[in-house]
Amino acid sequence: MRATEAEPAEAIADFIQAQRTRRSVLAICQRWLESKREPGDEEELKSIAKERYWVLATMAEAWLGLGDENKSEEYMQQAAALDAPKFRTMAGVSWPAPADWMISATQDQLASLKKLLDLPALKKLQ
Repeated sequence: MRATEAEPAEAIADFIQAQRTRRSVLAICQRWLESKREPGDEEELKSIAKERYWVLATMAEAWLGLGDENKSEEYMQQAAALDAPKFRTMAGVSWPAPADWMISATQDQLASLKKLLDLPALKKLQ
């Protein structure tokens, strides 16, 4: 919120730093997704399933912050799709679906970020 109240130079610096951070987060998340192998047992599967949801949701938020609503929606759909039948079985074990509160919390966060990005002061920086 500081960018909306700060001196113009500080607002620009904050905006640029946020964009750099989002790009770094995307790279970290992508490496995590690429590094995950098929889990060995049911407990490992449950752990990875929750982590996978939050990684995809984080990528949705980062893309929204970078101004790419299509990519944001794509990653949010992937996160929510973890409940789809084709994702529900892996290594012969049931894949736990994201809890409703997880999806709701993510959607609330995305809506809050979208409101912030729509503020007039930030629109000038984009």
